[in-house]
Amino acid sequence: MPKHGMLSQRTIQRYRPLFVRGGTLLVLLLPLLWLSACSDRPVEERMMVIESVEAVVRGDTLYARAKLSKEYQNTLKARLNSGQPVLVSYHFTLTRHNRWLPDHTFARGQVIRKLRYHLITQRYEMEDVTKQHISYTQEPSEALNFLCQPRYVPLTQSGSLGGILVASKAGQLSDFILHSRFERHRQGMSRMFRVLFRLLTFWEPLTYDKFAEYQLQ
Repeated sequence: MPKHGMLSQRTIQRYRPLFVRGGTLLVLLLPLLWLSACSDRPVEERMMVIESVEAVVRGDTLYARAKLSKEYQNTLKARLNSGQPVLVSYHFTLTRHNRWLPDHTFARGQVIRKLRYHLITQRYEMEDVTKQHISYTQEPSEALNFLCQPRYVPLTQSGSLGGILVASKAGQLSDFILHSRFERHRQGMSRMFRVLFRLLTFWEPLTYDKFAEYQLQ
């Protein structure tokens, strides 16, 4: 047999244990990733995630804003302080009631934000993915407000509503419903673990909803 053939065979025999060890490590990690994927939802379901959602008029534009609960903000803060990036998105849908026809989706708006705490520089990196803008701060309150309290997300021109929106009281029929959907997207510490994490959780983010009803005046 030629020498290069012998070298090739020896090389395969030499590195085969590396593949075996790598496969064993992957088998051991898969249950841990699965437990990690399943552990977030039960904990977060025991708390109120979205504290409030509101439609407001500024000038001639209708905006939406939301606020996450203090308890949930503390949960996100703990993740940030451990070095984990947090990526969230807010989706707002303003739906108008029709008496005889299906409800009409009147306006939509969304904002996607990412926050990361750099342990070495001790500052927060705030990324508005929607606007493709990055800024920095060393103030935890400013960083959490950026992530957990989106304000003035544009929906539509206020004049197109045909009136002023006021909060609907209990027992009254509402003209509009503002639906807010909050999603927290899982962010891993490495690309390999992030891909495995998404595959194990079927690429589904953690999703929470809240509604607010309004009348025209």
